[in-house]
Amino acid sequence: VLSVGFNISNTEKTASSTQTSKPLGARLRSFTSAPIRALRLARGQSRGPQHLLHEPMHCVWSTHEPTIKPDTATLNRLEEVDVDNNTRAYNSAVLRRHFAELTANFLAPFGPYIRGKLPQPGLNPFTSPPRLKPFDSAEFLKDLEARGPGSFLRRRVRPNWIELYRKFLGSPTFAYWFERRTAAAERSQLSAWRRARAV
Repeated sequence: VLSVGFNISNTEKTASSTQTSKPLGARLRSFTSAPIRALRLARGQSRGPQHLLHEPMHCVWSTHEPTIKPDTATLNRLEEVDVDNNTRAYNSAVLRRHFAELTANFLAPFGPYIRGKLPQPGLNPFTSPPRLKPFDSAEFLKDLEARGPGSFLRRRVRPNWIELYRKFLGSPTFAYWFERRTAAAERSQLSAWRRARAV
């Protein structure tokens, strides 16, 4: 349930105005963690979504358990948007880099299954290229859970991080993405072996 239009009290307005010199990320965390706001949200949640029909507030109620922690370093780098400067482009670049790094590190465990093998010295390039490593989702999850997340994700994920991979594997997005990546890897591998034969 999502609702907007929360009426901020004069006390909260005064408190928020004194924080304008802080980075945007720091002010977002302090604003959302205010005791009065937290108590009000908890009281409203206990009364159910109908409470929003009478007292609209900024909140999202969900049974979803997040697997990624807020990146305080990225939040601290965000700046207040000002029409007189180029902060929009700066914030966009910061967020794009953040999510690009998250995505690359999240997909890293799939590398051995979507990477072709180049011809090695001593091997006959006129033989058929080897097949890509077979993928089994249950075995993949078992091995990944035993190894744990990589160093980049370890300090950014919650204890239920394996659920993110489990949901990704069960989604239609994964089947489409994995099929395209394996097909590209096979084409790249075949091209490399053909070039080795021409040498």
